Amino acid sequence: MAIRHDPDFAPAYFGAACVYSAEGKLDEAIKYYRETLKKDTLYVDTYANLGYALLQQGKFPEALQMLNKALDIDPKCSEAHLCFAKYYAYKQDWKDAEQSVNKAIKYGQKLDPELREMLEKHGVKIAEN
Repeated sequence: MAIRHDPDFAPAYFGAACVYSAEGKLDEAIKYYRETLKKDTLYVDTYANLGYALLQQGKFPEALQMLNKALDIDPKCSEAHLCFAKYYAYKQDWKDAEQSVNKAIKYGQKLDPELREMLEKHGVKIAEN
């Protein structure tokens, strides 16, 4: 409804994208994240969330580009650091996973128990915040 009311209102597209992401409708989420960026190119959470959605689809080069853009805008973007940790874990690069997850925690990110268990199982030392 917010999109129909004001088609240039970036947060409305972002909100729709987040709902689609939560529902696992990644194609729709990606479409709306891209629309958000057409309206507001400095919204760091859009880059981080788009990067994560693309990671989930296995579109690694573009995903990493979006996550790096998020960190260019805000080097303390905990969501982008957490996404990098997940990417490195997928690649079984435990050293970089450790660095990224600890940056995510340092900047306020909470870890879900499954991710924590998987990382610790592979020797990743997780700092407590």
